[in-house]
Amino acid sequence: HGDQLRMLLQHFEQFLIHACKQGGQDIGIKGKCLVFARFICVSMLSRSHRFGGIGRRDGISILSRRRLSRSRAFVYSAAFDAIQHDNVGRDEVLRPKVDAYAETIRGLHRALVEGGRPFELTVFSDHGMTPLRGTADAPAAIAKTGLAWGKDYASVIDSTMARFWWLADGAEAKVRTAFKDFKGHWLSEEEMQHHGVWREDRKFGDAIFLADPGIQFCPSDMGVKPLNGMHGYDPSDADSTACFLSTAPVPSDVRRVCDYFRAMA
Repeated sequence: HGDQLRMLLQHFEQFLIHACKQGGQDIGIKGKCLVFARFICVSMLSRSHRFGGIGRRDGISILSRRRLSRSRAFVYSAAFDAIQHDNVGRDEVLRPKVDAYAETIRGLHRALVEGGRPFELTVFSDHGMTPLRGTADAPAAIAKTGLAWGKDYASVIDSTMARFWWLADGAEAKVRTAFKDFKGHWLSEEEMQHHGVWREDRKFGDAIFLADPGIQFCPSDMGVKPLNGMHGYDPSDADSTACFLSTAPVPSDVRRVCDYFRAMA
């Protein structure tokens, strides 16, 4: 949380100050912008932390005890994600956790059957987990170009992808040269369209560099240390496989995470 807060404060303040200047506000508003930015960032982080606390509760067991009085229910848990980040590939750690989830889901299924009403039960995940195979220091490479963040370019660098917006002539060529030795590649427009991240307004970035499976940008806007496992690589990577299990026929058009919304409609 601390690393993400620093990233939010560093970049969000710059975006907000830029917005104030663009709006014709006097530079004297800068201090108020900074205070507002810090308030927003801390509020976002606090809400995320509280949500994380709720997510650690066994929501499936709660639903089982309540015998599902509602017509539709959605339970989300990020607990297994955290365990995999630390223990990817360690079957002796992961298998008992998977077995515990399986038994809890069986209990929920039994409760639904005993309820005597028609039902559909679906279990899905949103990604796999790829073991760490190396790191890439994007900030150090960009620093050597002499480019200034917020003046020449803007970026969001997470663990597996680096997204850039070009603000000055020549910035793109310098960054692409700085990244030439990194293990990965710049996504083509065709690839972005295929993966569902292409936007005409470029809100997802003017250019996106995707690291090879197992390579983590470190340090990044997500943290300063690499994790044992990470997700967010090319979906074709064997370790990126997710699951979709259901008592009902699996929709044939479920290909991306965003397709889950239609499946739950």
